[in-house]
Amino acid sequence: MDKDFLYENAPLVEVIAEIHWMLKPLQLDPQAKIDPHYESFITEFRNYLKKIEFIHVQELLPNFVPLEILPNQPRVRIRSAPDQWPLVQAGPGILTANIVPPYNGWKEFEGFIFDLIDGLYECYPLAPITLSIEKLNLRYIDGFDKRFGFIEYSNFAAAMLGIQPPLSNEFLRTCTKSDTELSYVFESRFQNILPDGSIGKIKIAPGSMNETDALVMEMSCEGIFSNSSFISLDSVKRWFQAAHKCLHKQFDAVTTPALKLMFGKKMVVELWFL
Repeated sequence: MDKDFLYENAPLVEVIAEIHWMLKPLQLDPQAKIDPHYESFITEFRNYLKKIEFIHVQELLPNFVPLEILPNQPRVRIRSAPDQWPLVQAGPGILTANIVPPYNGWKEFEGFIFDLIDGLYECYPLAPITLSIEKLNLRYIDGFDKRFGFIEYSNFAAAMLGIQPPLSNEFLRTCTKSDTELSYVFESRFQNILPDGSIGKIKIAPGSMNETDALVMEMSCEGIFSNSSFISLDSVKRWFQAAHKCLHKQFDAVTTPALKLMFGKKMVVELWFL
């Protein structure tokens, strides 16, 4: 048995895990890239997903759209049933796992991600030779609306996330109309401690949830690998585990105690593994 924790009133909107592998650029058009094994892979991968009862297939792009003109773009979305989550998306050079609430915690989603990683390495033709992982990405999207005391964007960002407006008080006092709301997009990039060599990003922007104003925050961890020969199946799994720990720590650091109070109680989720 393993344990995971969830907030009673979590702000989660979506969790997205992405795996990108190397494609071959075309000489006549450097922007166009080809995945020479995609057709074989997607056929076998769809059969693999049937074993875990992911059978509902949605084509995202018409078959007549050439593979090479939209590299690293999902072409197919597969679920267990219509409108069910989590889901998987696949295309030339890309595989994603997506989940939205109701969310039973990272451990459950991690298991789904690991199933997809196993399927990628099992179904991609001659994977030890031909599959070169070049980028991994894990990101969380959270939304803060009136449930979390959201009224005015810049005040909420400062009070609840510790993110100050990019314009000075002097500028706001002398150059902006009084009693008007300040909105902005904030994005910060930095080197993470772990996973080694990964880049972190925190972005906040005005948005909406349930047709009401909100602050939307995206936190991501990304690894880019120049020498993909060292990226094995097990190392991809370990990277996502480390990326989750990284983002969990960053979320805890950026959210103030006052905001955490609005998340409610921490609930223990118990997961049984055979």
